[in-house]
Amino acid sequence: IINSKIHSNTASGMGGGIYVYMADMVLENSILANNTSSSGGGIYIDRLRSVGNSISNTQIINNVATEGGGAYFTEYVHPTLTNVTISNNSKEGIYSSLDEAISVSYSNIVNNDFGVYNSTNASILNLTNNYWGHSSGPYHPSQNPSGQGDSVSFFVNVDPWLITPNTDAPP
Repeated sequence: IINSKIHSNTASGMGGGIYVYMADMVLENSILANNTSSSGGGIYIDRLRSVGNSISNTQIINNVATEGGGAYFTEYVHPTLTNVTISNNSKEGIYSSLDEAISVSYSNIVNNDFGVYNSTNASILNLTNNYWGHSSGPYHPSQNPSGQGDSVSFFVNVDPWLITPNTDAPP
């Protein structure tokens, strides 16, 4: 999916904007905004077929869900997110229930109810070199308890972080 605007959709289950199941996926230069579902308001990804799936230069903004307002990643998913703005989503900007790690870097994760939540200790999510809404970095219970940016749960690696927004990520 390239150069697309996916907005103002509603799903009764998963993936208000995009639902990916057992497929390959590349999302570039797109906007996922104002979508609603029970899980993965902006995007829900389950069981990608291969390695090398990515989301880049994309905005995931103002989405609503009970879990993973911005994005929900589950089983056998290992996408790479680069230069992505994840902001103003209800609940979590990213919710992960993975056995495998995702990688998010050079992205802006700001003004979500909760930045990133990893529901399992089976993998450590790599979220280094991101901006979290404050120069002090994200609030992390052990790595950065004085952080004033979006919060992250245990089993998320955030150090080092960017102290200013990544201007290569879409506004």
